[in-house]
Amino acid sequence: VAGRALWRQVCTIEDEVTDFAFDANDLYLLTTHGAENGKVLRMPLATGTYASASTVVPAGPRVVEGMALARDGLYLLELDGGYHALNKLGRDGKVAAVPLPFEGSIEGLFATTLDDGCFFDGTSWLLPFTTFRHDPAAGRTERLAIAPRAQVDLSGYEAVRSFATARDGTKVPLSIVAKKGMKRDGRNPTLVQAYGAYQVTSGPYFSLRTLALLERGGVFATAHVRGGGEYGKRWWKGGQKISKPNTWRDLIDCCEHLVRERWASKATLTIQGGSAGGITVGRALTERPDLFAGVISNVGVSNPLRAEFSQNGPPNIDEFGTVKERAGFLGLKAMDALLHVQDGARYPAVLLTAGMTDPRVEAGHAAKMAARLAKAK
Repeated sequence: VAGRALWRQVCTIEDEVTDFAFDANDLYLLTTHGAENGKVLRMPLATGTYASASTVVPAGPRVVEGMALARDGLYLLELDGGYHALNKLGRDGKVAAVPLPFEGSIEGLFATTLDDGCFFDGTSWLLPFTTFRHDPAAGRTERLAIAPRAQVDLSGYEAVRSFATARDGTKVPLSIVAKKGMKRDGRNPTLVQAYGAYQVTSGPYFSLRTLALLERGGVFATAHVRGGGEYGKRWWKGGQKISKPNTWRDLIDCCEHLVRERWASKATLTIQGGSAGGITVGRALTERPDLFAGVISNVGVSNPLRAEFSQNGPPNIDEFGTVKERAGFLGLKAMDALLHVQDGARYPAVLLTAGMTDPRVEAGHAAKMAARLAKAK
């Protein structure tokens, strides 16, 4: 009808569509329905429906996070253990890898059906945020000189992509950044960060704060613990609610791996987590206080058993559980660091921070945890 848009529903929330792309002929849908790692469907733009769509990229071992449609094909952003890869579904129906000049994260993927190739921002532990363009005709992915290069020399550092074996046999990704040729004698100050909630991926990123630690001979590591999104839904569900102990025990097992490999020792090891990561570091602290020299909880959740009754509590029930159900109560009790502080235990140095007007993690978490730790000693 002239002057009025004609809307036609092609999918519903139950279809779990997380991204879409289209050109003049076809509509592509990315869905996790029946495919935890995601699959790509295609349908005629004018007449198609979700039920009639055909699968053009089936679910695979890597998580498909997003896509962008160009003239030469559909570019697919994929995730494997916290690190990104890029593939392309060509107009011939074949999927091929897109070469990347770095190993790290892709922040934003852009393309237009009027041109071949794609653009994206890339970063890694040792790569400042940089804009790249993939040129399919040349078969190259190169930096675009649209912003000045960071004036920092990173040639003396290395990033190691490793794994630690958790106590249940699960391989947990572990990223380590340090000076090249560093002597592994267990004497290096080592900071290990972990999060592990909401299917949020702790992917590689460049930080000047990290560089400041490296310059002083420190080691920076990221434990990609369960509860995050490093391997998609299965990794998330493996550290959620009643399965939450996997999250902090993955962190503990990663730290023990660093000690065994002589990157650090118990006297040089500090862990750090923020917000929901407060559960991760808080329970690692209370379960293995002997393993750490320091623990940093940045506006961390320390008392999740009571968090449901705070202003930001109800929206987090789906992630952590509810005290109104037996399984939920037991899960919340297990992940509550405040309840697991033991009198007389020898705890390491602990830094707890809070925002006085923080609407998400109330200052009471840090205040109660600080008071309980002080009383325990």
